[in-house]
Amino acid sequence: MAALTNIQVDEVILHILDLPDTPAKPGEPPKPARRGLVLSQRSLPPQTDARVFGYFRDHIADSLKSDHVRVAQFAGLAAPVAAACKAILAPGGDLVQGSQTLARGLYALMTKNASIARGDLALCRYSAQEGGQSVSQLAVLKIDPSEAFSQTTRTDEQGKRYVAVEVEAEVLPTGELQKCALVRKLEPRPADYDMILLDRQLAGEDVARFFSYDFLGADLVTDSRQATKKLNKILTDAENLLRSTLQPDEIVTSFQQQARNLLASPSVTRKQLVQIVPAAVEKEVSESVQAARLPDRIDLDRAYLAKTTKTITYEGDDGLTLTVPANRFAELVTVIPPKKTGPGTKLYEVVIRTKTWEKVR
Repeated sequence: MAALTNIQVDEVILHILDLPDTPAKPGEPPKPARRGLVLSQRSLPPQTDARVFGYFRDHIADSLKSDHVRVAQFAGLAAPVAAACKAILAPGGDLVQGSQTLARGLYALMTKNASIARGDLALCRYSAQEGGQSVSQLAVLKIDPSEAFSQTTRTDEQGKRYVAVEVEAEVLPTGELQKCALVRKLEPRPADYDMILLDRQLAGEDVARFFSYDFLGADLVTDSRQATKKLNKILTDAENLLRSTLQPDEIVTSFQQQARNLLASPSVTRKQLVQIVPAAVEKEVSESVQAARLPDRIDLDRAYLAKTTKTITYEGDDGLTLTVPANRFAELVTVIPPKKTGPGTKLYEVVIRTKTWEKVR
């Protein structure tokens, strides 16, 4: 994924998705009134508090920086949500009409599935720089009602109703995002993926099916970052498996070096991966490659690797964790593996070389 810079939110519209609650049971206190589906008939006025536009800009920027994003493609551009997004991103596209289509679709899903949390749906048309080019994209954000700002319905001078935002805190928080889709321009359609997805209500890189498939009509795909992450995990698991089966140290060391060389290449083929795997773990690695559904050729995500391979982390018994700079590991640490033969428990010996050794707590 190419990095986006200079993100500028150009237009925002909000809709309230507040499902009616079940009546209170006898003896229970009355439940607060819910507003149901409230559709805006216009976007937020330009004179809206600048912190509100900054709030959505920060959510977009934070989502793009997350290590847990996935990419996806619309199953077809004729489906209601895909067609609405395409129309919004077209020159002169109508954010109001398109966003109402999305709000009605998501609200309909919520009425059928009580496990979907209530919230607000915000759509933001934003511009940014990508690889030196100016791009226009669409953010679809499902957010929690926030204590930092409240929503109220207003009517402008033309009689159009809209959901306005009133700021109630000095600093707006950034933790209310439930789910988001950052949709790229669809005409011409990108060859690799249509959108970036992030689900902050699920662990890791999972995205709720109701949001990605039932609502957006999109299928998750494997991009260069996702493939690079899977490849890196396969190599790490293979090294750990070699070590756990007490393979000779020279085999482990040789595999480590070949793995580093592989990750230093611009791209990696599945054939190249299989060629460096020692026979002792070849079966397990082949099964992992098949399960990961890696493409025949992986264009490695250099930005991801630069971030994740800067340090090396090992874990031992009872919560023991050791993290050191990758380029100084051999200088700072020596690992003596346990011997296959001999009585007693098989233990690793780890020698750490450091000028200081201080207790911090």
